[in-house]
Amino acid sequence: MLGPHPIEDVMHLGSWIQLFTILHSGAKPEAFECFPTYNGRPPELVRGRTYPLLGVNQEVRGTVCLGPDGRNDAAKITFVSDEPLAVWRPLPLFDVQLWFEKVREMGLMVAPLVFRHYAVFKDSAHPGSAPAVAVDFCTPSPIPHGDVARYPVDMSNPIPIERQFLSTQGTYMLARSRADIQPVPFIEAHENLIPIGTFILVRSNAIQQFGLGCPKEWIRGSLRYPDETLEEDRTDDAQIRIYVTVKIRTRPGSEDEVRVVHAPPDSCRIFSEMRVTEADYSIDVARHVIRIQGGGVAAVRAA
Repeated sequence: MLGPHPIEDVMHLGSWIQLFTILHSGAKPEAFECFPTYNGRPPELVRGRTYPLLGVNQEVRGTVCLGPDGRNDAAKITFVSDEPLAVWRPLPLFDVQLWFEKVREMGLMVAPLVFRHYAVFKDSAHPGSAPAVAVDFCTPSPIPHGDVARYPVDMSNPIPIERQFLSTQGTYMLARSRADIQPVPFIEAHENLIPIGTFILVRSNAIQQFGLGCPKEWIRGSLRYPDETLEEDRTDDAQIRIYVTVKIRTRPGSEDEVRVVHAPPDSCRIFSEMRVTEADYSIDVARHVIRIQGGGVAAVRAA
């Protein structure tokens, strides 16, 4: 973990983590920070993936994307400064080996990247509101620049472009529903990223589809992502979900059972932001039992 970021968000920054540890007498970093000058190894980037760039002065930032394999051995850097105007300027580099030197010349470093489904972000401007999830189905891929540099799009190569979570403008698309999708700058999004394991309140009626429920309005679970890539990840609407683990009520003396379930973001709240009492939520759920009497359904209740 690096702050709220799990290993997959920062594994490209292994050399930065090593240098930080050396400079801080063995202490591991708790959050990402830019060095005024950086003389470590380049970060290990995945080709075709857009990464954020950040400087000591956070008003200067950008993105970088290395050419995908088999298309164009090039890098594309886009950077912006809030002073005097927020103007994005693309910089194509035909020699991919030059990208790291150019980034250092601009006083920038590659920052963590959230490139995964079901990453959850709070709304710090409106505590107690529904969180959002990052989606990749409406984030534009890097655009071509000029007639010669068809990077990263080469129409002669049928390999599809990988979907992006971060746009070349440095924004994530955070969704609460299909009708509520907002671009958020990566600096703000990273500050609001919710760590795995955070307590989440889920409306009890939102998980009835799993045969689970309780008599209270809310169920408390822990933020969790599916262990494996799901077939449903391939559908866009299925991305707008929050996954949590919930505890299933068992008989006394039995081992605890947990299950991973999902709910739409508008049915979820961050536990620490809510003013709730123990009377408002349950820490476990029960399986629904359907009793059959006389050839019909007599009752449906929680076990």
